[in-house]
Amino acid sequence: MAALAGGPPFAPWSATTAEVLKALDVSLEQGLTEEKVAARREKHGFNELEKEAKQSIWSMLAEQFEDTLVRILLLAAIVSFALAWFEEDAHEEGIRAFIEPLVILLILILNAAVGVWQESNAESALEALKELQTETAHVTRNGKMVSDLPSRELLPGDVVHMHVGDKVPADCRVMVLRSATASLTGESVAVNKGTDPVPDPDCELQAGKAKASTLSLSVLVAIEMFNALNALSEDGSLLSMPPWANPWLLVAIVISFSLHCVILYIPVLASVFAIVPLSWPEWQLVLLWSLPVILIDEVLKAAGRALHASGKLRARAAAAAAKKQQ
Repeated sequence: MAALAGGPPFAPWSATTAEVLKALDVSLEQGLTEEKVAARREKHGFNELEKEAKQSIWSMLAEQFEDTLVRILLLAAIVSFALAWFEEDAHEEGIRAFIEPLVILLILILNAAVGVWQESNAESALEALKELQTETAHVTRNGKMVSDLPSRELLPGDVVHMHVGDKVPADCRVMVLRSATASLTGESVAVNKGTDPVPDPDCELQAGKAKASTLSLSVLVAIEMFNALNALSEDGSLLSMPPWANPWLLVAIVISFSLHCVILYIPVLASVFAIVPLSWPEWQLVLLWSLPVILIDEVLKAAGRALHASGKLRARAAAAAAKKQQ
């Protein structure tokens, strides 16, 4: 069914078929009557792109010099030409005295030529787009099927019938749809498809995506913090290297977590970044899965460092005992 043009805002895809029929004041069996066709033709016109009188090359060229900056450059070229003309040694220098104004004029001419070329291409593209419009459509009017109605005569509320291979003549709302799926499912009879309204996609999928983004941001901040702390020593443990040992590192950690909380828990910023704060149960899951891994790694590093230190002490004690025996 041809979509409604003009009037109050109306989204046919988000309304039921009954609501669409009521809004367009039409029935599937009857279609538009002659009285409704005449009234809507006067209000909406024809279903085609507006045709404008084709501009001549000279008018397009004149339009290129309507820009303020182009006019300033043109004035500068005229002033430069006048100054070069009235110089005392202008006749001795010849054409070299007029190089500056000639260069400005050449730039302006090239700019105008490029502008005319672009406008000509745009007009050609518009003509090609008009040729893509379908010439005829199958429509129900006054309870009868009109097989070859020119597509330019379609109106909002027209009941359009389309078959396999037909081009879509206008923006339409599907009211009844039967699809031939023999090549996919082997069914020899066309299958009825649903025409339920499609709501605005602002639902649980968005919320899920937002929480995934929040979790990713939280984990990223935590990982970067521990990477910064671990940069103090590859085998050093955070258990024996408190962050306050380096004041600059402590400031960086505080700023990172502060920005993290600001982005998450200030509603305006949360809307801009399309995220929502994690609830306390979700934070518990994050800590439950992340902290054990971090603690195990730090404990292993602390134990390794302690064993390494004790090994060095034993080696020194053995060396000292060997020296005494000698």
